[in-house]
Amino acid sequence: MIRNRRRRQPETPELNITAFMNLMVILVPFLLITAVFTRLTIIELNLPSGEASENNEPPKLQLEVSILPTRIVVGDRAGGLIQELPNVQYEEGQAGSSIDDYQWEELSDLLAKIKARSIDTKAVTLRIHPAIHYDIAVRTMDTVRAKQIVRNAEVVLAELFPNISIGNVSEGER
Repeated sequence: MIRNRRRRQPETPELNITAFMNLMVILVPFLLITAVFTRLTIIELNLPSGEASENNEPPKLQLEVSILPTRIVVGDRAGGLIQELPNVQYEEGQAGSSIDDYQWEELSDLLAKIKARSIDTKAVTLRIHPAIHYDIAVRTMDTVRAKQIVRNAEVVLAELFPNISIGNVSEGER
């Protein structure tokens, strides 16, 4: 007997993707619910201009806050020093290394008093020493921008100086 040399072509089985689809129907909403969505906060900063103004108006408040390793200096560019806030915990070689070293509440209170005297001023120049850590600079920006006030058992942010310009501390102030 001669065997049938022609073999049957095997039929390709049909793909059953039902189980995979069921898995995706469960997995996708679960991943979307448990995903952590981050929110980025962008602070708009302005560089101080080097141009001289030609106005003959009386000089307005040109507030400067300098962050140094040993202290925070608040001053008026035209009027001079307003107040210095020395570090709470100053150790030689470790100055300006921790957020807790600076007097944030006193700075916030001082800026609120300055804002009360010149309500129209919204600009401040923040001058940062190169040795200052990034988190201290950001904390200073937050402190300069707004003050937390408690009113009727609710915390409210009062605007201080939202227009922040950044610069370096000059060699003479280090």
